[in-house]
Amino acid sequence: MRHTHLSHQSISSSIKKVLLDILFPPVCIHCKNAIPRQELFLCDACRDDIQTFNALYCPSCNARRPTYDPCHPKEKYLIAPACRYEGPIVSLLHAFKYQRLAGIETFLSALAIAHLSSLGIPLQDYTVVPIPLASAREHQRGFNQSRLIATRIAHYFHIPYQEMLIRTKVTQSQAQQKDAAHRAMNVAGCFSLAENVSPVSTKIMLVDDVTTSGATLHEASMLLTAHGARHIIASVIARA
Repeated sequence: MRHTHLSHQSISSSIKKVLLDILFPPVCIHCKNAIPRQELFLCDACRDDIQTFNALYCPSCNARRPTYDPCHPKEKYLIAPACRYEGPIVSLLHAFKYQRLAGIETFLSALAIAHLSSLGIPLQDYTVVPIPLASAREHQRGFNQSRLIATRIAHYFHIPYQEMLIRTKVTQSQAQQKDAAHRAMNVAGCFSLAENVSPVSTKIMLVDDVTTSGATLHEASMLLTAHGARHIIASVIARA
């Protein structure tokens, strides 16, 4: 007869998980209905309710672009949104940024990776660049959500990762700005190129968690274009 030997650590972990499930029953982080395990984050109904995309889009007119072919000259990038910013995705991103639930960045990164994989674009020549947070905000939060997602994207596609941008201006939360004009003013001149970046890659994949007006991505893409970037895709988990 074969005997299975469990370590003291694995037994303790199992007991701890059972106790946590008793004290804090796993629930969907959006609708609060019961789910089998908390690491699922969402119930089946809420998971099915996530609206996903399968194309690149012009940030100005929202037109679908079958290839990298911007239709508005003033825009220096195309946006690659995995999902629409509504319903369960809002709850997921809020839990990611403000509660840091274990493993949730894996779930969100998988959404971005699935979307990028569906585009049929050769990504091997792109360099992944996260949108930076202000140092004070990153220190307060303890992490930069865009960096976590960007590193997973780069690792999955086996493409370069580089932190090309730094924040040189303390900005208010974009979510607190009342309209697109105020969002643009809020982030104007907020980025500069990192000292160790030379030359800038011609193909860049910017990564952020959410975009609303597109002001942050526009500001970053204008700076990178001025320093030599020619093709910029902005991969985001969700677009409002």
